[in-house]
Amino acid sequence: EEDTKVFEKADCNALHKGAVSYSDAVVLADENLEADVLKFVKDSNKPTLAYNLTENFDNFYSLYEEISNEEMVSIA
Repeated sequence: EEDTKVFEKADCNALHKGAVSYSDAVVLADENLEADVLKFVKDSNKPTLAYNLTENFDNFYSLYEEISNEEMVSIA
């Protein structure tokens, strides 16, 4: 039950929060996210990047490298 608590409201924000809960990092793909979702992302302390493919390509690559390196350490 604790794993599904974030989905209780069964709305779009609950889906966003659930996705954040089960993600290693967050890419904010929309500038118009609800304030409570943005707060949830901030409180998650997960690596976060605002989506802008043309300007942030190097940042996306760095974020991917950071996550993949963490996973390799946890597997080893």
